[in-house]
Amino acid sequence: MSKWAELRNSLAITFTSRIFGFVSLVVLGGVGYLLFHEQRVLEQELQNRGLLMARHLAQQSVDPILREDDYALFKLLRVLRETQGRDPSGEGKIAYAMVLDGRGQALAHTDPGQTHHVLTDSRTREVLARPEPSVAATAGPLGERLYDVAVPVRMRGLPVGAIRLGISRAGVDQILWGLALKVFAVLFLLMLVGIGSIWRFSRRMVQPIQRL
Repeated sequence: MSKWAELRNSLAITFTSRIFGFVSLVVLGGVGYLLFHEQRVLEQELQNRGLLMARHLAQQSVDPILREDDYALFKLLRVLRETQGRDPSGEGKIAYAMVLDGRGQALAHTDPGQTHHVLTDSRTREVLARPEPSVAATAGPLGERLYDVAVPVRMRGLPVGAIRLGISRAGVDQILWGLALKVFAVLFLLMLVGIGSIWRFSRRMVQPIQRL
């Protein structure tokens, strides 16, 4: 191979690697932004569903709280977990649910051992101090990622308790992971095809060297 042929191949490889690197960065940046945006949309949708369930449960809990009917509250939580507690894949969607009175006592809890205990954790204090719908990212007992959704229970505008739901974020993570795998698989195939085109384009760019 002549010195000029080696130079042409070297320049072609350099152009190919730089163009391929630039295109890859642009594509990966775009894909990363789209995945991030999709994550925000899915998480917001999950939070809205959690708030909707909590509001519905709060409306149903007013009468049992006033009648001090803890068993009726327990049945409400059980029905909630049976009807809304799992996503289509079978994964648990509601990690915990509780009905609190104005002092933070758990009138009903999906964990029977917590029933009638006064909760003093920071999230409970925050929920009772600011009786407004709120969502906070937290971790479950096993380290799973959750959204703690809280909604006040009101009677004639006055707070008489609160609802707290632990909504699992595993479904969102599973959807995003599956989407990311599909997108990167398609991109990998496209890059394999594209690198050949970039190589031919780079060879044409260095063709004038052959006439020097």
